[in-house]
Amino acid sequence: MTNSEIINHYIQAFNNKDTEGCFKYLADDLTVLKLPDEQIHLDSKEKAKQHYLTSIEDGTFLPITLISEMALGQYITVLIDKTDGNESRKAIVVNYFENSLISKMWIAPQ
Repeated sequence: MTNSEIINHYIQAFNNKDTEGCFKYLADDLTVLKLPDEQIHLDSKEKAKQHYLTSIEDGTFLPITLISEMALGQYITVLIDKTDGNESRKAIVVNYFENSLISKMWIAPQ
């Protein structure tokens, strides 16, 4: 499976609230950083999973719409949109792959 296919499967599973399907594409030592200051948002797959499950439980979950994608070696950069009906939030996410898993994400929110 290519990195691009992994991103697309990840987003599809994420949107379907398929926890196991979604998180099988993430490395255990996943790091998620928010730009521009590279603040650590999440520092493990387990914390990412907990964040995801909490958003589903508390009603703040928003599905991802993939707007565009660009691949360069081990990096896949995507432009995504999350819309709740009232507000649209776009973000650029740079995904870095190691051993066919997403091991690092840099998120540049709108």
